[in-house]
Amino acid sequence: MTEKLDPVTLEVIRNALPAIANEMAADLHRTSYNMMIYEVRDFCTALVATDGALISQNVGGVSHFIADLGAIIQDGMNRYGTSGFKPGDVIITNHQAVAGQHLNNVVIYTPYFFKGELLLFSIVRARYGRPATRSAQNLRGRRSQ
Repeated sequence: MTEKLDPVTLEVIRNALPAIANEMAADLHRTSYNMMIYEVRDFCTALVATDGALISQNVGGVSHFIADLGAIIQDGMNRYGTSGFKPGDVIITNHQAVAGQHLNNVVIYTPYFFKGELLLFSIVRARYGRPATRSAQNLRGRRSQ
């Protein structure tokens, strides 16, 4: 993309990108059943380029969650390549070697295409409940030796 943008279009895009990340955050916050998300706001949302560069992030999210989102996208690109992503794909990961955070900090990302070309990824990292375990409430009375 080497076309020069006029100043008005540039300002619209410059303001739209953070607005997209903020709307992603608002939707996650509003629809979540997880108290770590709707009360603590223990999440972040972002748009990330295919090379892992941060394009925009939500306001009010957990800032250190943003730190390795680029590494996660780079890992996805290394694993699947540009042609490995299709419209409608959703990738869910909490791989410790890539994300390097708690087991229940789960990353969900999806590719965005423009005119058939992979342009960027929308991504969310949030602290979910204990994956693949019963809650502490349900474990009472089920212990065995």
